[in-house]
Amino acid sequence: MEAKATLRVISLALNLGLSRVHLEGDALLIIQAINCQSEDISYIGGIIGSIKKIANLFQAFVCTQVRREANSVAHDLAQKALQSSGIPSCRLVPALDMEQGSTSIAVSL
Repeated sequence: MEAKATLRVISLALNLGLSRVHLEGDALLIIQAINCQSEDISYIGGIIGSIKKIANLFQAFVCTQVRREANSVAHDLAQKALQSSGIPSCRLVPALDMEQGSTSIAVSL
């Protein structure tokens, strides 16, 4: 479920026309799989591969893991979304560690 939510969020970023994306999530295994250079042969490997293909379309893409406590706003949004529609939530915030014009997407997985 976390990988599918990440795929939907990164697809949303692409559809919004974002060129620089910083994806933050609290699901360590998903973040590690996205950042891994080798092919993922696990049961979510196809989804991870799709995420990586989309990530390559951005001018800049960074994917980092944050503790759930640090990701509390996105976590709360995701919990509310799961209760209402099942659509994963995200928040777009100005990025502090990338070039001007970038956007950060915080995701609670």
